[in-house]
Amino acid sequence: MLLETKLKLYPTPGGVVSKYEREDSVMKLKVDGMTCSHCERAVKEALEDVNGVETVDVNLNEGIARVTGGADVALLIAAIEEEGYQASLIEA
Repeated sequence: MLLETKLKLYPTPGGVVSKYEREDSVMKLKVDGMTCSHCERAVKEALEDVNGVETVDVNLNEGIARVTGGADVALLIAAIEEEGYQASLIEA
């Protein structure tokens, strides 16, 4: 069950950085553009490389990635987009 997402802003020397803080540790992402098992594997490996990720489950048929851990959602989306796919956070 996904709980409320809270956006916090943190000042940095380069500006303001946003970070989603979640009350739970499961994030569900919609991933568009995956067409084969290679795509599924590429997304899984990209997400596993993000700091704070504990586990990743990518389902090609559903177009969904489930990530557990304390990773920043913006970094998860960026990792997927670097692989050439579109991603967005699915809200409960």
